[in-house]
Amino acid sequence: MKKDFHSLLKAIPIALGVGVIVAGLIWAITSRLATTYDAATTWTVSKSSSLSQQKTDYYLYDQYYITLASQQYADIIQAWFASAGIVEQVYRKADVSLPTIKPAKIAKLIRVTKRPPANLAVRFRAENEQDADRLAQAGHEIFSERLSQISKGEQDTYQIIAAPVYTSMNQVNTSFLALIGFLGASLAVLVMWGTILYIVREA
Repeated sequence: MKKDFHSLLKAIPIALGVGVIVAGLIWAITSRLATTYDAATTWTVSKSSSLSQQKTDYYLYDQYYITLASQQYADIIQAWFASAGIVEQVYRKADVSLPTIKPAKIAKLIRVTKRPPANLAVRFRAENEQDADRLAQAGHEIFSERLSQISKGEQDTYQIIAAPVYTSMNQVNTSFLALIGFLGASLAVLVMWGTILYIVREA
């Protein structure tokens, strides 16, 4: 038992060495990752009606149908984000270069999540804050125009009301990841060494 303990102690320098190598690799890889920026906003699909209950002497059922139609239009807008052509149009209007040319990847550049009843949480990611803000503005203009075209009526039109854009920076914590890699690799070596000693002793 005492011999196994001394053998395990001898493995500590090896474990530390492996940990340093792994930490160095993680540091080298993560330090090359570019910092990105997210411009996040919420779009609400609504309808401005020319009629109101206060101005009419009969009961309006508009609110129910407005809510139902708003939900359906929100679903349509969410589906538009899957179109590489529409996303490319947003980037072109914002004067931002597309990070990829593959249609499947282009359709995933802008992240959108529906929040009932008719709200869409939209995130535009870019290499700098200015590009992210321009993408958010261009996206709102293009999608608002498309929604206006398909929802045109005699008295009212659906529109996208955008919440203020919040821009944040995404930066990889290189030091933390390197430390986790060092501890994980060192511990793994010690556990493996101890397991080998146990197998040899029991053989």
